[in-house]
Amino acid sequence: MNNLSEREQEIIRQRTQVSLETEWLETNGLGSYSSSTINFCHTRKYHGLLVLASKRATERTVLLSKFDENLYLNDEAYCLSQHYYQPGVKIPLDEDYRYIFDNSIHPYSLFNHRNFQLKRGLVMLSKEDTVLISYDFCKLKSKKAKLELKPLLAFRSFHHTISEDPNRPFTIEKINNGFSISSEGKKLFIQLDAEFELEENSYWYKNFLYQEEANRGYPATEDLFCPLTININLKKSPKFIIGISSQEQSEAGFEAKWSNEVSNRKSPKTLFNSLFSISNDKSSLLERLEKARKDFIVKIDEDNYSILAGYHWFNSWGRDTFISAPGLLIKSEDRNKFFNILRTYLNLKQNGLLPNMAGSSREDSAYNCIDASLWMFWAIEKFLDEHENSDWIIEIWQDLREIYLAYDANQAPGIRHHSNGLLETGSPEDTLSWMDAMVDGKAASPRYGYLVEINALWFNANDLMHKFAKEFNDKEIEIKTFDNLVKLKENFTKTFWIEDKGYFADFVADGTQNQKLRPNQLFALAMKCIEIDSEKAVSAISIITDELLTPYGLRTLDRNDPEFKAKYEGDGKTRDRAYHNGTVWPWLLGAYTDSILKYAKKTNSAKSKLKSLLLNFDSHLDEAGLNNISEVFDATEPFKARGCIAQAWSVSEIRRALLQL
Repeated sequence: MNNLSEREQEIIRQRTQVSLETEWLETNGLGSYSSSTINFCHTRKYHGLLVLASKRATERTVLLSKFDENLYLNDEAYCLSQHYYQPGVKIPLDEDYRYIFDNSIHPYSLFNHRNFQLKRGLVMLSKEDTVLISYDFCKLKSKKAKLELKPLLAFRSFHHTISEDPNRPFTIEKINNGFSISSEGKKLFIQLDAEFELEENSYWYKNFLYQEEANRGYPATEDLFCPLTININLKKSPKFIIGISSQEQSEAGFEAKWSNEVSNRKSPKTLFNSLFSISNDKSSLLERLEKARKDFIVKIDEDNYSILAGYHWFNSWGRDTFISAPGLLIKSEDRNKFFNILRTYLNLKQNGLLPNMAGSSREDSAYNCIDASLWMFWAIEKFLDEHENSDWIIEIWQDLREIYLAYDANQAPGIRHHSNGLLETGSPEDTLSWMDAMVDGKAASPRYGYLVEINALWFNANDLMHKFAKEFNDKEIEIKTFDNLVKLKENFTKTFWIEDKGYFADFVADGTQNQKLRPNQLFALAMKCIEIDSEKAVSAISIITDELLTPYGLRTLDRNDPEFKAKYEGDGKTRDRAYHNGTVWPWLLGAYTDSILKYAKKTNSAKSKLKSLLLNFDSHLDEAGLNNISEVFDATEPFKARGCIAQAWSVSEIRRALLQL
C-alpha cells in the first residue's frame, strides 16, 4: 500500500471496514448455523463455519471456527484467509487480489489474481448439520499447485472463548475420504471429494481478535487448535467440495447434495407472485425476505417447531414468538406450523403465563414477562384475519379460557386486574414488558402501573375471547368479557389520553400519567377493537411520525427527552441504557402501519407512503446481516444497524406490513 496515494489508501481502508461490518448467515432449520463476515474474517465469538445447535436449539457449540487457507504455486505462497490478531495485527488478502462477494443464493467469493482464479461457495444443507464448501480453481499459471487447509477448532459454547490448553484432548480418526475429530463429547467430520494428504501437526493459533466483541465490552481474544493440515493437489483436483458435518457423509454425493440445496432455493418469481398476489414494486423485497423468515423457523424434534428470536445469540422466547409468528408464517407454506408452536407453549402455561424462555418443561422454563400470553391472543387474531375459519380454536379453548381467567381473577403473577377493567403491573424495579433492559438490578426504562400496550393487548384479548365465547356458547366467559369490554371502552382513553400533549401516556402509575413520548401507544391505535376518536388518533399518529419515525423504524424515546440516547453502542450497561431510550426498533413499523391504515382518509395515498418507507429495507438487506433485518438501529443519522444481524420480529413485522400494502 506504500505506493498508493492517500486517497487510494483511504478507499481501501473504507472497503475493508465495510467488509468487516457486513456478515452472512446460513441456517439449516434445526437451529445450527454457519456465519462470518464477507471476507471470512471473524469479528465475533459467534462466527464459525459450523455452529451446532443442541436438540432443542437452546445452546450452540462452535465446532469448526474456520480454515486457514494457503495456496502454493511453484512454492510461492498466497494467503487466501483474513485474520485479526491481538493487538490489531491483521493478516490481509493481498491487495493484488480482486475480491468479489455475492450472497443472492448462498455465500460466494470470487478471487481474481494474475496467477489464478478461485470461485469459492458455501451452503448449509436444510435439516442437516452439514456445511459444504466448494473450491473451483482455474487459470492456474504454474506447474505445481497445492492448497493447504488448516482446520481451526474451537469445540466450545458460542457464548465463550477459549485459551490454549495443552491438556485438552482432541482425538483424530481417519475415515473414508477424510477424518473425524472428537473432543469433550462432541464429534466433527471433515471429508473431501478430492485427492489429498493429511499432515499431522497439532499446535495452537494464538490471540485471534474479535473486534465486535471488544466493541461490546466482552472478552475478545481467543486461541484455536489446529490438529493437522490438509494438502490438496490442485493439478489433480482443481475443483472439489469439502463437507463439514456432525455426522459421517457417504463417500460420494457432495455434488448432488449441493445441487439439490441450491435448486431448492431458486423459486421462480412467477410462482411466488401468483401464490401471494404480490405487486412488482414490492415483490423483490418480499422475495428476499423469504429466506430470512425461514431462518427463524426451527424444527426442535420429530413433531415440533419453534421460532428463534434472533441470530446469533437469541433463543426461543414466548413474547418474540407470538409477535413474530404472524409475519413469518402467514401467506406461506409454513402457515400450519403456527398451531404446532402454539400448542407447545400452551403445554407450558403456568398460572396464566406463557414462558418467556421456553424449555422442555415448566421446571426449566422462565416466566418473567406478563405479556407473552397477551401477544398470543394478538397472534391468533392475525391468523384469523387471514383465514376466518376458527374451528381449530375449539381444540385449545380450555387452555385459552384458563389463561384468560387467570388474568381476570388476579391469579397471573405480576398482574392486578382492577374494577375499572384495566390491568396494573409491576413496580419501579420490574421489567415485565418488552422494554425489559436492566442496569445494576434496576430498570433502564422504568414502566409500571397501567402500561398502555399491555392494556391495549388486554382489550384485544377480551374482544377476541368474547367472540369465541359466543360462538362456543360459553356463558361464563361471555359475561366476563362483556363486562370487561364495557369498562375498557369507558376508561381506556380517559386513563391514557394527555389532552395538552395530544398523545397517549406511556403508562399511568399512582394516578399520574407518564408523559414521555414513546411508541407503545401505537398498539392502542392499531387494535381494531379499540375505538379512538379520530381527531385524537390523528394527533397522536402525527406526533409519533414527526418525533419518533425514522427510515428503519421508530425511536423508543423522543429526542428532546433528557434520557434520550442517540447510539446503541459501548459495553453492556451503556447499551442497556440506550436499548429503549431512543434506539430504533424496526418491528414497531408493524403497529405503525396498522395505525396509519386504520385512520387514513386516503387509503391509496397512505399505502404509497408506507410502501416507500418499508422499501428502505431493500438496501439494508445488502448491509449488516446480508438478506436479513437487524435487531435495532441508532436513533440519529446515519441510523447505523446494531444488535443482532437477524431478528425474527424485525423480519416478521416488515413482511406483515408489506403484505397489507
